[in-house]
Amino acid sequence: MALHTYVSHIGTHAYKIIEHIILYIVSDHNMFNYILITASVFQDQGVMIAAANQDLWQGGAACGKYFQVTCTGATNQGIPHPCTDNPTVTVMITDFCPPPGCKGDLDLSHEAFCTIADPRAGGIKISYEEYVINYLFFISFIF
Repeated sequence: MALHTYVSHIGTHAYKIIEHIILYIVSDHNMFNYILITASVFQDQGVMIAAANQDLWQGGAACGKYFQVTCTGATNQGIPHPCTDNPTVTVMITDFCPPPGCKGDLDLSHEAFCTIADPRAGGIKISYEEYVINYLFFISFIF
């Protein structure tokens, strides 16, 4: 069994369709019957999203992955200390930022950028790492 996801970017919100797989085990005269049920759920992923450059995008493999991004400093003299008091945000990759337009590793949504830095800075130095979110599945036993 596998969990399949599809992610699309609509405006400044990202939406994800998740296929949930639920296995029910039913007892019938000491025999077990397995019933597989699937359902799709449409979830709003909010505005904490980003586009990845070509190296991170990896042909679309990064789409739907989460990254924890931290503002580490300024890239120019305009705003010498652009980082906020809480300079870390978790974003979901929803799009590709193609060269030459992509000037860094990640292109954060306006909301994500404003969470970690002064928006007047325009660009900032960051550190980032993939953030793995574990999903919880329930298996029901009916006897």
